[in-house]
Amino acid sequence: IAATALEQSLKQRLLDYFHPLKGGTDRNGWSFGGTIYFSSTYREILSMPGIVRIEGDLITIVDDEIQQPCTDILLDPDELAYSEDHVVKVVYQ
Repeated sequence: IAATALEQSLKQRLLDYFHPLKGGTDRNGWSFGGTIYFSSTYREILSMPGIVRIEGDLITIVDDEIQQPCTDILLDPDELAYSEDHVVKVVYQ
């Protein structure tokens, strides 16, 4: 699979994963509040066919603020997980 196609597929997978109604680990949507675990996000990426590893840390931005690497994101009781965009770079070695 071409790098560009894999990048697009992974972007869509992440958009689907963070979709408020059909996302989450069980694909039944996200509940208000709770925690977005970085390990679950890594697992979602690594379960994608063609992905072997993640090099470096993921950069997570919440409300225009960069989060510390490998940090779970605690949502307030009235907040819901969703995403708007993902920047993905696939490298073949």
